[in-house]
Amino acid sequence: MASAATTTVPGDHQPDLTLATAEPGEAPPSCDTAATRSVWYRYTPARTKFVQVYGNVISVHRASDLSE
Repeated sequence: MASAATTTVPGDHQPDLTLATAEPGEAPPSCDTAATRSVWYRYTPARTKFVQVYGNVISVHRASDLSE
């Protein structure tokens, strides 16, 4: 999460994972334990809202750092 990109909704984000790595201490998502790369986004809604995300493997965390 150290360099998580801040994002807005709606938005279209297509990251390039070529040079991506996992964060130190980052556990792989339960749906793909072989995952070795990640891209992090930081999103804080101004109000409660529905957000729809599409992707091959998505892991959602609610925390301020990896220790939470």
